[in-house]
Amino acid sequence: RKTPLLGLPKESEWILYAPFPDKTLLRDVLAYELSAAMGHYSPRTRFVEVFINRTGGKLTREKYFGVYVLEEKIKRGPDRVDIAKLGPGDNREPAISGGYIFKRDHRDKDKPGFSTKGGRSFFYVEPKGDEITPAQTAWLIGHLDRFETALAGESFKNPAQGYAAYIDTASFIDHHWIVEFSKNVDGIRFSNFIHKDRGGKLKMEPIW
Repeated sequence: RKTPLLGLPKESEWILYAPFPDKTLLRDVLAYELSAAMGHYSPRTRFVEVFINRTGGKLTREKYFGVYVLEEKIKRGPDRVDIAKLGPGDNREPAISGGYIFKRDHRDKDKPGFSTKGGRSFFYVEPKGDEITPAQTAWLIGHLDRFETALAGESFKNPAQGYAAYIDTASFIDHHWIVEFSKNVDGIRFSNFIHKDRGGKLKMEPIW
């Protein structure tokens, strides 16, 4: 059920994140705010204090579990990653060209994914692995293969034939700025989301 929480737009999927390794508790929150200020969608957040009460009765310090971050889960939607919905019948151009959300992340046998000819592995976010059609998978992989070929080709700087014909370069630059500025140890390797809207270019966003 879609519900608004703490002033955030209503949705059905949320994350309650414990920033335990980060003693400042705010690295991810700061990165999200910087990305949003640069004009990109980033998960909105709220700091919350969590108590877990399994027995009922009065809340006590023993039931206090600390400071968490309530944040939006990355998914397609008008108040999240605002791209076209790719349905099971969208198997031809131009509908098949978007919208996709996929990511680079830790390997998991339970996460359906795919690889490009260049050997780069990705996982489906939307459509989900059990929802995407074979035609859509083939189109997405083919598009990424063509991008990799253009990137490695002799005309890679050509705006019409090189990498710029496939990617939104500003989003890639901004993403790298935030990864470097925040010293994100997972940067580029894990939890990297890419999306492609219908008829649009690949965007390196939202950040993790």
